[in-house]
Parts: sequence; structure tokens; C-alpha cells
Amino acid sequence: MYLVTIVEQVAVNTARKYPLADPADIAQELWVWISSHPRKMVDWEAYEHGELMLRKTLQRVGSRYAQSEQEARRQLGLDRDTGQDY
Repeated sequence: MYLVTIVEQVAVNTARKYPLADPADIAQELWVWISSHPRKMVDWEAYEHGELMLRKTLQRVGSRYAQSEQEARRQLGLDRDTGQDY
């Protein structure tokens, strides 16, 4: 598995669905998840469909993070369309 490529792809695809979430922040959250689940990573690496399972899990993790980030930005009144970032 090429983790860097998978994380980048999932982060970018997730950010397309949640435009107020930054892809770099999503990627960072995915790396945190990967580093906190080493056992799953080892198990999935040995499994035939491990990459697919990893991608699906990272999509869920990224979406969960992006939803919460997007909601937080909306509550603070921050919007990318204004060109302002605080």
C-alpha cells in the first residue's frame, strides 16, 4: 500500500464534498488515525482487500472530521468565499 498517495487522494476527495474543510487538515487527521491504529494497518496489509478497507475507513474518518470542521467554521461565520481566513 502506498499510504501517502491514499491519504492525499482521500483528503482531496473529501475536501471536494466539504468545501469549508481544508484538505491538509483532513490529511493530518487521517495520519493521526493511521498512527493510532497500527494493529489494523498490519492486519489490512496482509489481507487481499486491505487497501479497499483502508480507503473506506479513511473516507469515513475524513468525512466525520470534515463535517465537524465545516460546522465549526459556519458557526464562527468563517467562509472561504469571503477570501478571509482567521
